[in-house]
Amino acid sequence: MRSPELQQPSEQAAKDNNRIRTLLLFGVAGFLAVVFVEGLYYNLARTAAAWQYNALLIVNTVLAILLLLNTILLARIKNLALAAWIFIAAVNVTFPIVIFFISGLGVIFAISSFIFTLIFAVQALPRRSVTVAAVVGFLVSVFVLLVEFALNLPNRLAVTNQIQQALIIAIGSIILFTGIYVINQIEFKSMRSQLNITFLVAIIVPVLMMGIPPILNTQKLLSDKAIQTLQFGARQTGDKLEAFFQENLDSVQAGASLPSVIGFLKGEETGEEALGTLRALGSAYEDLISYSILDANGIVLLETNELQSKVGTDQSRTSYFRNALSNQPAQLSDVLFDQQTGAAGIYFSIRVEDERARVIGVLVMEYDASVLQHIVAAQNTAGTNSYVILFDEYHTVLANAIEDTMLYKTTLPLNVSQLADLQAIQRLPPGGQENLLLNLPELENNLTTGAPSFVLELEENDPSANDDQAVQIRMTSKSWVLMALEPGEVFLQPLYEQLRGSILVILLLTIGAGAIAALTSNILVAPIKQITKAAEQIKSGDLLAHTQIQRIDEIGTLANVLDQTTAQLSTTLKELEQRVAERTYDLEIARMQSEERSRNLEVISEVSRAISAEQRLDVLLPLITQTVSEKFDFYHAGIFLLDPTKMYAVLHASNSPGGQRMLARGHRLEVGQTGIVGYVAQTGKPRIALDVGADSSYFNNPDLPETHSEMALPLTVRGEVIGVLDVQSTRQGAFTDNDASSLSIMADQIAIAIENARLFERTQQALAETQAMYSQYVRQEWRSFAQQSKKIGYFQSISGGSLLDKPVSTAAIQQALEQGAVVALDGTAASQPTVVVPVKLRGEMLGVLNVVSLQKERRWTQEEIALIQTASDRLALALENARLLEDSLRRAERERRVSDITSHIRSTNDPNEMIRLAVQELKNALGVSRVEVLPQTVSAQPGQSETTT
Repeated sequence: MRSPELQQPSEQAAKDNNRIRTLLLFGVAGFLAVVFVEGLYYNLARTAAAWQYNALLIVNTVLAILLLLNTILLARIKNLALAAWIFIAAVNVTFPIVIFFISGLGVIFAISSFIFTLIFAVQALPRRSVTVAAVVGFLVSVFVLLVEFALNLPNRLAVTNQIQQALIIAIGSIILFTGIYVINQIEFKSMRSQLNITFLVAIIVPVLMMGIPPILNTQKLLSDKAIQTLQFGARQTGDKLEAFFQENLDSVQAGASLPSVIGFLKGEETGEEALGTLRALGSAYEDLISYSILDANGIVLLETNELQSKVGTDQSRTSYFRNALSNQPAQLSDVLFDQQTGAAGIYFSIRVEDERARVIGVLVMEYDASVLQHIVAAQNTAGTNSYVILFDEYHTVLANAIEDTMLYKTTLPLNVSQLADLQAIQRLPPGGQENLLLNLPELENNLTTGAPSFVLELEENDPSANDDQAVQIRMTSKSWVLMALEPGEVFLQPLYEQLRGSILVILLLTIGAGAIAALTSNILVAPIKQITKAAEQIKSGDLLAHTQIQRIDEIGTLANVLDQTTAQLSTTLKELEQRVAERTYDLEIARMQSEERSRNLEVISEVSRAISAEQRLDVLLPLITQTVSEKFDFYHAGIFLLDPTKMYAVLHASNSPGGQRMLARGHRLEVGQTGIVGYVAQTGKPRIALDVGADSSYFNNPDLPETHSEMALPLTVRGEVIGVLDVQSTRQGAFTDNDASSLSIMADQIAIAIENARLFERTQQALAETQAMYSQYVRQEWRSFAQQSKKIGYFQSISGGSLLDKPVSTAAIQQALEQGAVVALDGTAASQPTVVVPVKLRGEMLGVLNVVSLQKERRWTQEEIALIQTASDRLALALENARLLEDSLRRAERERRVSDITSHIRSTNDPNEMIRLAVQELKNALGVSRVEVLPQTVSAQPGQSETTT
């Protein structure tokens, strides 16, 4: 079985491979889902002329390519972390980009991006990186929601039901299958928990997939219905305003043609008559402030409102006066603000002409601008829940059906100069920016773009942000905008009721699914628990445990297999116990034999150490027998060696008294004929006689009467038997095959020791012979050298040196020559200090080195004597080298002369000349006066004649 250290890398590799397969599955599934959505985008881009769909096609194509390339890269390099981060980056970048082009998918993409980020991170990243990825996914989800509901980006298309349902199905399917797959990859402590979670995921996700599209459809229908209702209400309000404007335009036009008005301006009528006529006309209008008559220069001549009379004031710079002068029909002014009082008014004006069509003045109807508020409030489309707001071209609120605090404030962002310009033309009331500007950028954006319908949020503290539906229409008589709004909690009330019901249903389904999952998992897991319990009992050692499950499915098969396996294990265990008992007995025997063998080997080692240091055969053999007998406690130990003829095994050593007697009489046994020793000497195999009385090969020796068992071991060297080690015991059955095997090792070492001793003796003998021959050769050579040389030594003193032709003889020199040892004499009054050292070459005396000191009282130290002796040894080697060199030169000269003589002889083919040359050359070479060549008669072979040479 492999160790845990070896198993751990393989288990980790298996987990990594499983994670790689999971990410590959995610990559392929994501690629297919993106391709599916790509088809929807393509169909919409082909049928709808909107550039946003083309942008989505590009984004989706990039995402599909990125997913495919990352999947291929993961399959190639198998880098889990890199692939996971690429997947996470692809999702968390693509989803926010899509939200910039299309609205209505923020919630789906926010939830999906966070779920996919967690799935990728948990599958492939370490724990710290999972936390980082979760934070990234959460932040991206928050950003998507902000883009969807808070930033109010322009040029975003409203998502179609087709795209919503397709994305919900695609994303939901991926989440469902990947969720179930991931759940199956997680190691739960309980199978029931895994089944419950899988069951809940398998129910809840499809329920959400089926429930969300109807909710979205309902929201779409309610929004469309609200838009229709608001459009109808806005049109009604617009029609009412248009009728009011037209009625007053007709009224002022009729007043301009009255004779009293014309006569007053011409000076033909009094003011009282004209004033009475105008008061009579104005009595029909509740919010009318006054009728006023201005002359052609803009001076107020007459006004019906005596409380706020402007008679005598100059109105020539007002827009309603100038418009009336420059245009023939009656004119409707904008809402104008008095920069002193801040009063807001609306003016209907028309020029007054005489019979010759000359402008003689202007007739003006002045209304309080609140009349617009009254009309809008009276036409509120749905009570206080929905309302209408009227804006002028500068996005100033002229009327608000339910919120009068917004009146006369603008949503248009203005700086100080712009605000001053509008106040100068009376289009904004007096005051600072903080009082006149509304902080409603979303409303301003929609007014600027002119979107026919949109959603926004004007109410504060509304929990459902950006759910107010709004429509806007433009009036015909003025460049004003009517915006009708309805809060989401009003027109979406049926949806909220449906959501509450759906949430309740989902909650009930979840509870029911959980209960059903728990019940089902209990039913499914119950037999598995029984099997697990039985397995735990078996693990604890109870092999009689039984599952007691009677089923025909896979669980029943597993239980049946477990029961059968338990029975087999029980039977096998009994057999193993029996085998263990047998093996234990065998192991005990083996242990005892091993201990005995170990002791034998230890003793053999001691015997080997004892005999390894001895090289003399006559000492070695008795030492072997004595050591073997003592160490192994043998009665008798003997060594037999084969004689040169290999016919007899001769006893050479023994430790016992009987063996000594056999040695004394030269005991020997015939090879292959007598006793166990003879048998072993012939076969080369060990032989044991457990009972010598019953062994037919035993030789009954009267010198060893106490022998009851015997063992003979061959002494073998290089495959050849050289002798026999014979050991005998006083006990019967004292030897075993293990003893034979162990002691055979000792016998081999003894044989090697004997062979080494023999080789040592032969080597010593050969060395002695070689040294004797060399000494004789050295003596002969130096004797010959001394005879040839006339100089026999050398003398060296302080004054100089010279060769000696006569021997020097002193008592010290004679003593050194006779003893062959160093003679050292210290200085005394009678003699000089002298050291005589023999000059020896490999034991042969060549001469002496006589050293005499001039110091009379000198005493020689051991260092000085050793130095002189070393010099003597070096001198002997130098003399021998010199002799050898001189001998070599002499031989070389002889060879040269022989070569020259041979060359001269071969210079001719005449025999007589050859003889002459030979004789002459020999005379010259040898320095003799006569050389003779004597002829010799050679006897002929039978059948041949004699020849003279």
